Amino acid sequence: MATVTISDELYARLQAMACEKHVAVEGLVESLLVEGVASKERATALLRRFDAIAALTPVGVTQTDNVELIREDRDR
Repeated sequence: MATVTISDELYARLQAMACEKHVAVEGLVESLLVEGVASKERATALLRRFDAIAALTPVGVTQTDNVELIREDRDR
């Protein structure tokens, strides 16, 4: 079991949140941390996917501005 030190003010806020949800402070804190870490991992994975997609475009190829493409579709 790990120990984390937080301010009394933050603990009071967490305690109020836990009371509203009818859960223990420890359970609430753990769920918030798990959610935060998972969110960060999802964001990192998404950025890796964006980088992989961007790498598919050959170097030196000029990309068409999306505004031009939208106008072209609209004018059809």
